[in-house]
Amino acid sequence: MLRDKRKPPAGAGGPTSLDRVMGLTMSETKSPSQTRLLLAQFLFANNIDVETLYKALGADLAECDNEAVSHMAGIIDGITLATAKIREHGLEEWAKR
Repeated sequence: MLRDKRKPPAGAGGPTSLDRVMGLTMSETKSPSQTRLLLAQFLFANNIDVETLYKALGADLAECDNEAVSHMAGIIDGITLATAKIREHGLEEWAKR
């Protein structure tokens, strides 16, 4: 069977899975909140804490926007809690606990 050469194969190019989940494409401008959410998801997936990120960037947390840092930390805390509950109670039951 011949492939339609106008369509790239699945997974090649196009928006990332996180962009699809958030309903965005690379050409769309993300709000600061959306950017922090995507960054927090990346940090969590790669086991990097916010302080390590800021140190790697040469930034001092004390000089950063408290609201932005707090927002990212809250997202990471929420992801951590949900992951722990899913592991403990299973995907179907975690939200009930």
